[in-house]
Amino acid sequence: VITTDTGDRPALLSVWIPLNDATLENGCMHVLPREFDTGFLHSTSHDHMNPATEIQRGVSTKLRFPLHGARALPANAGSLLAW
Repeated sequence: VITTDTGDRPALLSVWIPLNDATLENGCMHVLPREFDTGFLHSTSHDHMNPATEIQRGVSTKLRFPLHGARALPANAGSLLAW
């Protein structure tokens, strides 16, 4: 996850190397572009890094972002993904 400290400079960087091909069918990584993340520019809070909030314990959750905003990142085994 990339988040910012002050301005647009990254403060965190995530890197992932899949050991097997990661496809839409078998489960690949998904990311959320910052235009869909209303908390991205609030450097004092990292709540936006939690994708959902539990509404009723064990019963329901509420997503913190619009589902249509998530982007799939299919990748071949051994490739490097960074965001």
